[in-house]
This record gives sequence, structure tokens and C-alpha cells, in this order.
Amino acid sequence: MLPDRDALQDCPSQSIDYAVMEHSSQVVVVPMAAGWSDLGSWDALADLAPMNAANDVVLIDCDNCYVRSDGFQVAALGVSDLIIVATERGILILPRGRSQEVKRLLAKMNADRASVSN
Repeated sequence: MLPDRDALQDCPSQSIDYAVMEHSSQVVVVPMAAGWSDLGSWDALADLAPMNAANDVVLIDCDNCYVRSDGFQVAALGVSDLIIVATERGILILPRGRSQEVKRLLAKMNADRASVSN
């Protein structure tokens, strides 16, 4: 059973430590090694997930690059330390190590789009 989409959209965007943990006097912490990773960035995903195995991605002389495509063929030659993601909505290209800044990039894109429509 999937969670209710409308209910999830109404939830505040807060991490559990601020929303719950700081407001409870009955919290218990238990150490564990679950092998869990926060996939909150493209860098984190690149560390765990394989690149496209199909013919969508062609790399020659590339080092430390992560490339994904939803069907478009992506080819790269002689580049290093990049994350490239191609979808039907657009192409994202950024240096590895800066994927936490994607929100900044999206804000700029939305602002530019809004100024063009006005």
C-alpha cells in the first residue's frame, strides 16, 4: 500500500530531529550499523547506484563521472568529476561535490522562467 500523496504533501518539510526528537523527553538512542545512506544528493546516489548499462551512455577517457539518462543518448569525451543527468525535461550537468547546490540552480531556473513569462 502506498502512502496517501495528498497527506504527504501537507506534511511540514522538517527533519525528524527538529520536528520530533527535540520536543520529546522520552527519547532513547540505540547505536546500530544499518548500512544506510542519505540519498539526498546526486553525489550520494553516484556513490551507490550504477550508471546506465544500456547504450544510453557512452564515455571515452572520462574519470570519476556519473551519467544517467532516461532514454537520450549521452556521450562524453575526456571529462572528469562530472554528474550528468538527462531526462525528458532537461539535462543537468554539474561537478561532483557540488550536488547539494542543485536547489540554488533550480531557484535560478524558476526565477528566470518567471521573469520571461511576465
